[in-house]
Amino acid sequence: RTAELESIVAGDPLDPDSIDEETLQEQRDTGREFGHSIRLSLTEPLADNAVLELFGERRAVDEEDDRSVYDLDTGSPIFNDRESSGFERTYTYLSGGLRFNRSGERVRVGLGLQVQSSDLDGTVIDRDERIANGYTHLLPQADLRIELSEGRNLRFRYTTSTREPSMTQLQPFTDNSDPPNVYIGNPDLRPSYSHRLNADYRMFDQFSFRNLFAYARLDYTKDEISTARTVDSRGVQVRSPLNTGAAWSANSGLHFGTPIRRLGVQVNLNYGLSYSRETEFVNDIENDSRTIQNSVGIDVDNRSKDAFDLRVGARLSHNNVAYSLNEELNQSYLNSTIRASGDFYIGAWTLSSSLNYRLFDRNVFGSGRNVAFWQASISRLLFDDRAEIELIGYDLLNQNQGVSFSSSANSIREQRTESLGQLFMARFVYHLGSQSMRGPRRR
Repeated sequence: RTAELESIVAGDPLDPDSIDEETLQEQRDTGREFGHSIRLSLTEPLADNAVLELFGERRAVDEEDDRSVYDLDTGSPIFNDRESSGFERTYTYLSGGLRFNRSGERVRVGLGLQVQSSDLDGTVIDRDERIANGYTHLLPQADLRIELSEGRNLRFRYTTSTREPSMTQLQPFTDNSDPPNVYIGNPDLRPSYSHRLNADYRMFDQFSFRNLFAYARLDYTKDEISTARTVDSRGVQVRSPLNTGAAWSANSGLHFGTPIRRLGVQVNLNYGLSYSRETEFVNDIENDSRTIQNSVGIDVDNRSKDAFDLRVGARLSHNNVAYSLNEELNQSYLNSTIRASGDFYIGAWTLSSSLNYRLFDRNVFGSGRNVAFWQASISRLLFDDRAEIELIGYDLLNQNQGVSFSSSANSIREQRTESLGQLFMARFVYHLGSQSMRGPRRR
């Protein structure tokens, strides 16, 4: 990948001698990755529907990254040794352990214990610097499934895992590809170690067609890889990864569905709750963030789909973000989505339309931010229902944008991606098999 960087960072408004910093560079990035693994296992059946597995595994991942920077201020490329970087590393994993599984009439139990050794061997190219470390982790796991009755199941699962730092996080170099947002790696990072506990309950009544699904999850991570930021008076920030003490999150949800036969519809209700707590450092001061999200949704569709298929739904999401360092940045906002779609079958013809309307809290994101995406199509079956011709209109209101919002320990980010906009497309499909394309909900 080759890119040209041209930027001007304004001088410090508090320093009369400060001048603007102009950067004109060509940056070339190349990289490669190669991995291999070998695993041996021995499975031994035991009495009472039990199985014991012994296993051993070796994995290795080799990576190399080279970033060459050339200054173009003089008109001809001049190699910038200070900002150029080259780094290669090998992560080697040796692990071994055992798993025990037992299946009863209504209860299934699984227990496991794994010992994992991870070793990093990294080299800073052209600087004769070596980065090496090794860690050993115990990775237990447990799984319990209980069939309470026909159509009703309960499950608990506990797992552990590690996450090693990435190449970008480990490289001790300055990345100025975004000059107001400089990134410097940290070769002293340790792997993060996570515990996860899951519980869920499932119910389905084959006579009433009611269904219920409830779940809860708790995550705790030790040595979480977070971010330290230094921001100067010009607004330029330098970011670097570091290990914080711990981070944890919890989320739960509930889904309930039931038919309403008198109205001929199926109703699905959803509720979700999530909580997360993270830590970062801003100008060497600890900043804890707390995020709570509540969401509720409803979907309704008709049960008999021979002549038409209609679906309507809505979802509300309330977000609350709080920061310990600066409470003035705390935010509480509500976003919502309304959607509707329908397919109508008239002989060999099908008329389809869908509308997705997203509304964003104007107190946080400003007015005029709502987005409506409307799509419609008409199609006809041909040649004894073995082919279909269709005319589709996308974004009929010409408002489509890729919009996403995310909250982190330091910001609420709004990201928008412009799309192609309104367009029309014709499509022809021919089925070579013996089966026709006729039937509701073909696509």
